[in-house]
Amino acid sequence: MQKCLNAVMVALLATVGFSSIALTTEEEQGADYLRKQSESDKAFAIFERILNLTEASDRKKNILQIETAYREIIEHYPAASIAEECYWRLALIYLHEYDPPQFRKAETLYREFMQKYPESGDRYVFADAISESYHEAHEWERLMKFHSPVIKEFIEGEKLLRPTELFMYSEAKFHMGDLAEAQKGYKIVITLFPKSEESQKAKKMLDIINEKKAPVL
Repeated sequence: MQKCLNAVMVALLATVGFSSIALTTEEEQGADYLRKQSESDKAFAIFERILNLTEASDRKKNILQIETAYREIIEHYPAASIAEECYWRLALIYLHEYDPPQFRKAETLYREFMQKYPESGDRYVFADAISESYHEAHEWERLMKFHSPVIKEFIEGEKLLRPTELFMYSEAKFHMGDLAEAQKGYKIVITLFPKSEESQKAKKMLDIINEKKAPVL
């Protein structure tokens, strides 16, 4: 009889314990939701201020205020739904509205972004903005180094998720005079991503390389 009572008590305690855990989890989830909502509300209020500054007649005069406002969002309201977008919008300012472009600041932002939001849907938008800026500015060494981590992972056996990194890496190698490495990269892009826009560009670059390598008669 005593054994039966003990078993019932254990079962009741376990039930109470699980209920308590579930309640705590629900409370924590609720608190987390309220915190994120509060941060989002405050961040959107600042973002509205940014929009007003952006739409002003002389945007250049307001650029420091815009930059400060973006920083306020990403530093004080990281859980806000708009914080991720603000990272790459601020990077675009450094890349396109400074002369010369502030590449180091943009890359620092990118590293911070990837630490906070490694699975963000905006990570490719952000990376491509920096990559394209390096390409346009003929910053070939920066372009190569920026994409080197992905290329290293690919060489070590990781799957290449898209053609952009390898194509841009090959572009950097081509313009730095390493035609053999560039040719290898372009060929892999064509093989792995035959229907991509990068594949079409890679084919044209291979033609250019072949012309450079052709013997002069």
